[in-house]
Amino acid sequence: MPQGKKARSRATKKKNAMLQQIKFCSFCGKDSKSVKTLIQGPAAFICNECVAVCNKVLRGGRLSVWAGWDELGDVHLLAILRSSVEAERSAIKIQVDALRRRKVKWETIGKALGVSRQAAWQRFSPTAERLRPAIILET
Repeated sequence: MPQGKKARSRATKKKNAMLQQIKFCSFCGKDSKSVKTLIQGPAAFICNECVAVCNKVLRGGRLSVWAGWDELGDVHLLAILRSSVEAERSAIKIQVDALRRRKVKWETIGKALGVSRQAAWQRFSPTAERLRPAIILET
């Protein structure tokens, strides 16, 4: 492998690792650096602050009425959107991996997802994941 390709490959791996370290609460959208604890479930994350709200509800407490999406700032709404997309993708990946371990064909998985066999493979195959360039998110 040419020297330039090796360097790009290492840089891509570093970027991917950095992106994977930043996680978001699937409920409030706060990133792992903004909260004390972020608990990972099979396809979602929840922060200690949202757990506290859940505990309050379970103890019979009342919550204030939610003002709606229009009341959230752009940064907060974008964080929730990103978190939702990551949680959905993670859940689908777990399910696709389980189906592939059962030898279900990519064509069948693609049909269930409403995409072609090739699109399903490109999005969820471990081989394709290694070949995919790093996604750089604007901050």
